Amino acid sequence: MNNNKPGLFYGYIILAITFVIFLITFGTANSFGVFLEPMLKEINWTRSSISGAFSLAQIVGGIMGIVGGKIADRFGPRLIITISIVFLGAGYLLMPLVHSIWQMYLFYGLLTGIGIGGLNPPLFATVSRWFNKRRTLMMGVFTCGGIVGTIVISQLTRWLIDIRDWQFAFLVVGIVSLVVVGISAQFMKRDPQSIGQLPDGDTQPVVNPQLNAGLPTRGLSVTEAMRTGKFWLFFIANVFISIILFTVSTHLVIYTTGLNISYAFAVSLLTIISIPNIISRLVMGNVADRIGNKLTIIIGTCLMCLACVWLIFAREAWMLVIFAVIFGFAWGTCTVPMAPLIAELFGLKSLGTMLGIANMSVMIGSAVGPVLAGFIFDVRNSYQIDFILLAICAAAALVTMLLLKTKPLAIQIPGKSKY
Repeated sequence: MNNNKPGLFYGYIILAITFVIFLITFGTANSFGVFLEPMLKEINWTRSSISGAFSLAQIVGGIMGIVGGKIADRFGPRLIITISIVFLGAGYLLMPLVHSIWQMYLFYGLLTGIGIGGLNPPLFATVSRWFNKRRTLMMGVFTCGGIVGTIVISQLTRWLIDIRDWQFAFLVVGIVSLVVVGISAQFMKRDPQSIGQLPDGDTQPVVNPQLNAGLPTRGLSVTEAMRTGKFWLFFIANVFISIILFTVSTHLVIYTTGLNISYAFAVSLLTIISIPNIISRLVMGNVADRIGNKLTIIIGTCLMCLACVWLIFAREAWMLVIFAVIFGFAWGTCTVPMAPLIAELFGLKSLGTMLGIANMSVMIGSAVGPVLAGFIFDVRNSYQIDFILLAICAAAALVTMLLLKTKPLAIQIPGKSKY
């Protein structure tokens, strides 16, 4: 490995590529709530039935995330990202043909679910392998792409719906996703060792037991990790946090319009959420590298509790703006340290697969939250019970993270304990 030649550290190219891919994929997925109202006006379906398609996509994505993580561990990220974007793009391109609920569940629930699930774990695993010392900060930088995507694509889709219809918006989103992500994926590299470099652009290996730097194959197997209590505490906390995030992102726009507040302002709340979300990913990503990932997540869940309690009483536009600011900052603070915490707890040996399994917790939460919220609204004609449940989920996530014990990963010695 010749690391003394001058030149650009390819990790920064990886960072730019993952930023762009996450911008497109996360931005489109997180803009689903923008489609909800125009679809309800045109098609006589309930909120829970439409939200159910989104939930199915999350369930399918969770299963596919495990498969995608294993493929990325074995063959690298390029193959699985290319396959996944074909499914994702196809799902979006077929959505304008929807006339029956089964078609929506097939096109959005199944096809886009396969695409989304196969994309996320390889992206997080690849950035984790390219950066050790600044892992959480760089995770924050690349995931900012998704937040920028939420701002840009939510406004773009709203504009496309205004000038044409929701079918045309899906068509444009599908074409852009296929072209941009398909091209970007071809420049992905699995890890720095594959091209003769070291993580973070170092010229000499740096060993840090907590971050596993310089030890790319060290860590627990998937089976070993799943036998530990800390894995399940992490998993459960992630489910609770995901219920909150995806319920809000799916139903906030239509909840706001139900308060006789304009549709344009309701969509702009997604932008207001996104700005502090970006700030927290950069600021708290740097903080997490100093104070630890677990403590950072605890801070984020405290803020999430505050935001959810505030939302219960939010009836005016200014109250929703305050909610959006607190919620956005909490979002980034909670989520950015998650993938680095997995690497810290279980190592890099099977990181892609572990992220795929962790992604299942996100998909469970995102599947349960939106459809349950839609069902409760259909029955009660109110979101108040939903918001109370979100506050309870935030408190449960906080307690679970407090119970999670972290310590440097032990090196396995033959004949001795593995942990």
